[in-house]
Amino acid sequence: MAKKTKKGFLEELKKEFSTYGLALIPIAIGINWAGGFLVQTLKLPIWGDTIGTIIAAVLAGPWVGFAAGGLTNLVKNFTFDPIGAAYGIVNAVIGLIAGYMYKTGRFTEKSNWVEVLGTGLILAFAATVISAPITVYFFGGVTGAGADLITAMILGTEESTGLLTAVFGSELVTDLLDKVLSVFIVFAVMKKLPSRMLRNK
Repeated sequence: MAKKTKKGFLEELKKEFSTYGLALIPIAIGINWAGGFLVQTLKLPIWGDTIGTIIAAVLAGPWVGFAAGGLTNLVKNFTFDPIGAAYGIVNAVIGLIAGYMYKTGRFTEKSNWVEVLGTGLILAFAATVISAPITVYFFGGVTGAGADLITAMILGTEESTGLLTAVFGSELVTDLLDKVLSVFIVFAVMKKLPSRMLRNK
């Protein structure tokens, strides 16, 4: 059984990382880079760097999305975001989850708005659970992003229970805005694409 499972996984990887899948990765990175750069320049309280990841995941597969997401943050790290690499796992996991949600029919071009919203909520929660501890334990809760303002506001309230809670709250707000917006953008793109491009089945 283990050998069959391993063989099936390797076949899945081979299928995903076809010429088509490999070609999507730099395109996804470019989309993510542009979105992330714009958001960071304008200091907006979102991230803007996972739209390409989600597109790659739904078009080619979860592991292509994983690769596109992780590589995006490496590129950001060496261009405009010196702490980008630390969050590479977040972007990668977003691709993994989005790809499997498409593959299992939970987020497709035929989804209704409730399913699309649900996908955004799942991605937002997953991103926050991973990123908040990174922000606190590696960067002391401050990264220079728009979410820092929300963190400061939470810490300034009497109900604040500590830095990790404040960062979790601020990043959840930010991720909810970001991931819901991102999945609706990707959904709109999927609706316009010919079915032959949607190969993650």
